[in-house]
Amino acid sequence: MLVYKRDIVLYAAIFTCSRIWRQGFLPSKVVNFYSTGDYDIDNLVGIYNHFIMFSKEALPVEELACALPLKWDEMVFPGFDSARYPGAKFGGLPKKWVITDYEKSSYYVDLQKIGGNDLDGYLGSLSPNTRSQIRRSIKSYEVWGKVNVTMAESQDEAAAMLEQLYSFIKIRKASKRIRPSINEFFQEFHGRLLQERFRHGEIQLLKIQAGKELIGYIYNHVYDGVVYFYQCGFNYLQDNKIRPGLVSHAAAIVMNKKLGYRLYDFGPGTDRYKRSLSNGSTTMNWVRLLRPSLKMKLFKWLKEMKEELRFASRHHKK
Repeated sequence: MLVYKRDIVLYAAIFTCSRIWRQGFLPSKVVNFYSTGDYDIDNLVGIYNHFIMFSKEALPVEELACALPLKWDEMVFPGFDSARYPGAKFGGLPKKWVITDYEKSSYYVDLQKIGGNDLDGYLGSLSPNTRSQIRRSIKSYEVWGKVNVTMAESQDEAAAMLEQLYSFIKIRKASKRIRPSINEFFQEFHGRLLQERFRHGEIQLLKIQAGKELIGYIYNHVYDGVVYFYQCGFNYLQDNKIRPGLVSHAAAIVMNKKLGYRLYDFGPGTDRYKRSLSNGSTTMNWVRLLRPSLKMKLFKWLKEMKEELRFASRHHKK
């Protein structure tokens, strides 16, 4: 999609179109920005979505929606950065025609705010509790040797690390009786991504060890001075006081600080480790804009009624 005003290109974006049934009987034509509407595909997780800007002019989102030469009932904006267009304009949308599915904090480490390039410098920026957990875990790991990080230097080495990372995730999910989200499509996609972008320095696979004892793997994407954490797989020990995740991320953060990157970005989520290890945050939004029609008004009313009944049922059980 290219958005013009007086023959000047303002923005560019990618969208798909789909048809779905809302509440089981209302047909809806959906425009999905940077997504497909298919859970298995969209589960790859796009974050910090925004329109590519060729101008500083920020049109109201409703004006842009009305100008789109398509018949639509819903516009879906998943994972849009609240600091960039159009995410920064969502707050001004008419409440009766918008559904905010999620609003999530996204946590990051500003590497330039860390004093020094060593672990002590980073740990000094954390809370006493987090610092204590990491130091205690490192001391336990040092029975096998010093904690160290190895970064994949070839595509083959990165692919091997990714396979091991997947195996750790599957083991962890199985122990909790949770179905892993890593399906065949997911693995094929990241295999192709590795083939295409590893040589450009945009993919980072890390192996964290204590001596020769394996602690885990971290899979990051790297772009424009920012390291975007994507996935991890850890070797969990029986002692639950040993925190492989905290130790691995702390080691990866220090390594990327030494490499000269600006940010280590954990992405959205309320996970405690993200809050504990970060020194900054921003907001991301998952928003749906509804066409002002009787059909979509009925859909929104039914959705709200369903949510109220679900809330009342949970409250009654308590």
